[in-house]
Amino acid sequence: MYAKVVFTLTVLFLSSFLWGAEDLVFAKNSKWETLSKDHHVAEDMAWDSEENFYFTDVPRSQLFKIDRNSNKNTLVVADTGVANGIAFGPDGRLYGCGRDGIGSWNISTWEVKVHGVGAHSNDLGVLDDGTLFYSDPKTNSVWRLDGKSKKRSKALALNFKPNGMTLSPDKKTLFVAAFFKDTIYAYSIDDSGQLKDKLEKNSELYIFTDKFLSCKGI
Repeated sequence: MYAKVVFTLTVLFLSSFLWGAEDLVFAKNSKWETLSKDHHVAEDMAWDSEENFYFTDVPRSQLFKIDRNSNKNTLVVADTGVANGIAFGPDGRLYGCGRDGIGSWNISTWEVKVHGVGAHSNDLGVLDDGTLFYSDPKTNSVWRLDGKSKKRSKALALNFKPNGMTLSPDKKTLFVAAFFKDTIYAYSIDDSGQLKDKLEKNSELYIFTDKFLSCKGI
């Protein structure tokens, strides 16, 4: 039987606004700065080992890189296969969710490989051994790619449409957000890289703008 824990997601940034505590997210007196604009939908993001920043423009099927030192913005992939979520793997390749599988790029040459063909993908998380999980809202599924063979198998059959996902810092928990709900689900990951118990999370989500705004159920 699944263990169940209910809690409200909070952000450390919130406490600094309400109670004057030290802001552990943003540097003191820091301000928002525009690094890139005129995109259709700037979506997911990732950083490489040198702290260069990457993001996707999903409808335009583009991948961009912003240089850590110069802030120069470069279009590095002109046709990503409509990549959405992106994340780096332990092999240094950048993995991205495409329309019919997972692509991975060598960020020095931008040579691409395609993995797990046959399933729609939205967002992903990569373990330290290369095992990859990704959400498929079309079939209410989470898929798993084996770290070595990249063979695809269904990790979860869900009763909701999975959207964004991420891993905990220790890579022992996979968090999955549901489309059209205010709930984030968490699944424990065992030592063999398989998903196990589900912990249900009731979440209250916050948006940060020039003026603080909280929204429940994004």
